[in-house]
Amino acid sequence: MTSKRVSPTEEKVMFSRWQNKIHLLLILSIFLWIVIFAQIVIDSPSLFAPYFKRNNVQETVRIPILVYHNIRPATDTAKKELFVTPEIFAEQLAYLEKNGYMTISFDLLIDFFTKGTSLPPKPVIITFDDSWAGQYIYALPLLKKYGQTATFFVWTGMIGGPNFLSLKQLQKIAGSGMEIGGHSKSHPYLTNIMDAKLLKD
Repeated sequence: MTSKRVSPTEEKVMFSRWQNKIHLLLILSIFLWIVIFAQIVIDSPSLFAPYFKRNNVQETVRIPILVYHNIRPATDTAKKELFVTPEIFAEQLAYLEKNGYMTISFDLLIDFFTKGTSLPPKPVIITFDDSWAGQYIYALPLLKKYGQTATFFVWTGMIGGPNFLSLKQLQKIAGSGMEIGGHSKSHPYLTNIMDAKLLKD
């Protein structure tokens, strides 16, 4: 029994096929290692933070955040823990102005961390929750008077309701250079929600 002789052409074809298989295995191996490395970075970002730190981008900053709900005159029925009178709010804004504080938005704060955008020497953030009408009636004029800005977190399900912001008022707030954020639709107590689907609210 004689063995079949392989021609030079057939040898080249076989060699080429083996080369293709090796190249494919190398590509798959590299891709697999990239996936593994990416997963490690996602799961443990702190391990690689020093290698990805951008020039001129700081990692921490101390900024006071002043949280308000309603600005309105005092009444016997008002919940005092949820409102500040216009007079007191004006005094607080005057204090910020006198002591060199300048309000910033959360967008600017994000740019500070991600792009190295500079902040004023004494930054402060003012926020309003729940879409109360007093935020437009009393707070907005005072913010304009003192040249400050604020972030309004909107309870969207109450827009247009009694004692709450109307859509037109909200548009005027946004048009005045204020930042608008979401405060949910139905204002659930998020820490008490057990169904993950409800978090879409």
